[in-house]
Amino acid sequence: MEPASRPGIAAAIVAARGFCQSAVQPRGPRVIPRRRPPILGGGADHPLASFLVSTMTVVRNLSIALGLTLLLTGARANAQVTGVPGINDYTLNGSTSGSTSCTSLCLPAPLTLTMQVSTTPGTPVVVFWTDCPCRGCSIPWPPNACVPSIPFGSIPACSLTNQSIDFFPIPTCSVLFQFTLIANTAGIASLTLTVPPLNLGTVPCAPGNPTLSTQAVAIDPCGVGGFPVGPGPFVLTQAYDVAF
Repeated sequence: MEPASRPGIAAAIVAARGFCQSAVQPRGPRVIPRRRPPILGGGADHPLASFLVSTMTVVRNLSIALGLTLLLTGARANAQVTGVPGINDYTLNGSTSGSTSCTSLCLPAPLTLTMQVSTTPGTPVVVFWTDCPCRGCSIPWPPNACVPSIPFGSIPACSLTNQSIDFFPIPTCSVLFQFTLIANTAGIASLTLTVPPLNLGTVPCAPGNPTLSTQAVAIDPCGVGGFPVGPGPFVLTQAYDVAF
């Protein structure tokens, strides 16, 4: 069934997109490039995909607050949101189910990339990719009581919650693109894309090569949302730090 034919799904998806968009704001007029980004490969025309193209910056006070958090929690904070199959488990090419943010993955391009979220049947899921650094507990959210339960984090600032935005929105980074999926009757939301060579370095996944961060949000009534999106049926997955 196409998402457009499901009552209320379109409104929920629009709300989910506020997950990233309300944390950042445009620096200037939106610029739409004429060429599609090469990382999308043959998937740019997928009916459930929409490409976000705007140069964004973080609201100043949010950036200061997050900067202080990063200093307090270390240069690379991990082990925050945990993926739980059946509610918020996000994998890339099958890796790594049940992981915590921000697990590092090496996916040398070219490759076939499968993004998959295990959640409840019929649940809309929005997957985000950014060039922001992947940092656990960047923006803590209140805990939810979803079932199966999601463990609390181990980072001190997030030890009393199981939810946080786990990419650090520095002023120079932006949301690169997003994909909207609908979980099937088995509770699996999935999309496969062809990723061409990206030429991000002479050696794939070498230290110093650019990386991308990715995290997903499921539209599930057990979610409670959080700053800066506000309350709502949003359940965050674990995030990944991806090298190509």
